[in-house]
Amino acid sequence: MSDPAALPDDLDLRDDDRALRAAIEAWRTPVTASAGFDARVMAAVRAAPAPGRSVWHRFAEPRTTRWSPLVRGLAAAAGVALVFLAGRASAPGRSGTLEPRSAVTAPIRFVHVAPGATAVSLVGDFNEWNSAATPLVRRGDGVWITTVPLTPGVHEYAFVVDGRDWRPDPTATPAPGDDFDRPNSQLIVGTT
Repeated sequence: MSDPAALPDDLDLRDDDRALRAAIEAWRTPVTASAGFDARVMAAVRAAPAPGRSVWHRFAEPRTTRWSPLVRGLAAAAGVALVFLAGRASAPGRSGTLEPRSAVTAPIRFVHVAPGATAVSLVGDFNEWNSAATPLVRRGDGVWITTVPLTPGVHEYAFVVDGRDWRPDPTATPAPGDDFDRPNSQLIVGTT
């Protein structure tokens, strides 16, 4: 919490206690996936190629292939070059490049306590930092909440209160560095 001397004299701390209890209750509410989530995931799994037999089996089983060792070597070198170039293209700090992301998403609940706010929105790398893309819904006592499906990886985000006040999530890890002198929060979803 910030310096108590900087708090307004008319601030009733009991409002913060109620808001904190409401936020805790919101976090305890189970997250449910959207209708058909399991079916979409299973359909994606079934659509993926079966493990074992692919183009690469020709390299693993040289007795059954018609490719010469020279062709196999050139193909392997091209594959290594592609992996190297893809790694460089998705390195942190490079703008204008696409980073590969998994198609599987996880519902993540975001909660922000802002008792005096009239509107709160979520901005982050997952919605192009668009303050109109992900508004939060007010639940009692100044608690704002939303659930967003996120892909595995590291995400940066912040809350925008009343369209102008940019706030990091006080319950999350601060993101390294400040973007445009605005602090952000960091969230790691799944394994990276």
